[in-house]
Amino acid sequence: MFTETCLIKKLSVFLLLVTIIVLVSCDNQLPEKPNIILITTDYKAWEDVPALTPVLKIPALDKLYREGFVFNNHYCTAPVCMPSRYTIVSGTYLHTHKMWDNGGRWLYEGSPILMEEFDRAGYRTVGIGKMHFKPWDRMTGFDERIIADCQGNWAGDTLKQDDYHYYLKRVGKSHFDYLKYQDNTDLFDVYEWPMADTPDINYYVGEQTVRYIEDDRQLKRILDMLEKKGKLDNTLIIFTSDHGTNLGDHDHT
Repeated sequence: MFTETCLIKKLSVFLLLVTIIVLVSCDNQLPEKPNIILITTDYKAWEDVPALTPVLKIPALDKLYREGFVFNNHYCTAPVCMPSRYTIVSGTYLHTHKMWDNGGRWLYEGSPILMEEFDRAGYRTVGIGKMHFKPWDRMTGFDERIIADCQGNWAGDTLKQDDYHYYLKRVGKSHFDYLKYQDNTDLFDVYEWPMADTPDINYYVGEQTVRYIEDDRQLKRILDMLEKKGKLDNTLIIFTSDHGTNLGDHDHT
């Protein structure tokens, strides 16, 4: 749990499709040392920002885009989740860490790990959300993890239970409630993309758009809390994705 002098008392954002790495400077002797938040979504293409695709109404990300720095030549090393995420945390190419698919192992012993590097630099590291590491509950150099890797959220899975599973159980909800109640919420009826007998690209575009809207709502909560705590100006926020979306590119959905 964070202390008041670090960042906030507790950040409880459970996003199944988002990785959040919070690096908190707890060294009061170095007030200029910034807090760092790395947000990695699960597949978001380079053009998925309002400045490039105006139909997207995601103001929080647009704020970061307009007020921050944009890396226009930022390339993904892999079109698959785990290989790309392993590259992000190790700084190595696929031919070095050799994770070619969403398989079942961790990085090789002795590999550089982002969280451990920040720990050596005096940061407290917290991982929140879906990391997509193997094994799913590995600390991977974090001082603390709040895990939402879909473990224990399925009817037949009674052995693996993550923090998101216990959160849903505590509030009396299930992993599938958003499907049952989507017609009664402001979020899921914004775009009506009915499932056709033969699904086409419009269905997948609509589904992905809903994810972008929810991602943006959660991003706004983070920005608002940082501003409320007076930490926004001393926090470096990095927003990226593990890889892009197909959505019709290369004839794939």
